[in-house]
Amino acid sequence: MSIRSVHSFRLHHGPSEDGTCHHGIVHSSIELDVEPSIRILHIEDDETIATLAKEMFEEKGWQVHTCDNGNAAIEHISGAVHYDFLLFDYQLPGIDGLELVRRARKLVHRARTPVGILSATPVEAEAREAGADVFLRKPQDIGSLAEKISRLLRERQ
Repeated sequence: MSIRSVHSFRLHHGPSEDGTCHHGIVHSSIELDVEPSIRILHIEDDETIATLAKEMFEEKGWQVHTCDNGNAAIEHISGAVHYDFLLFDYQLPGIDGLELVRRARKLVHRARTPVGILSATPVEAEAREAGADVFLRKPQDIGSLAEKISRLLRERQ
């Protein structure tokens, strides 16, 4: 996404020796090729996967909040912090990823937030039935997580 920003500034040089004020207008144009900041909540109990995903997301300039169990995730899902994408591991300590999806879908402020399930277990049908927008396989899809999430978010705009 390309963001174009045009700025105008009025410069006041103060009174001159004859007491008159001099003004000038400066125009500038800045064009940035950046994606707006994306905020992701990633619930993953495997520290290696959580770290790898966080690094990939942060390379894109995204903000990532990581949590390692389903019970603690409920607080983040229920909270007021805005997330653009929710990514849940399927097998978590406490509440599993499918139940997190179901609970998120029941909350007014999360009902339309895109959700992904990441799992080595073949639960794609169950994930979709629970309300997940995308099912990602471990380990096959780990390297393309950011790309797949970017595509899903673009399609939703």
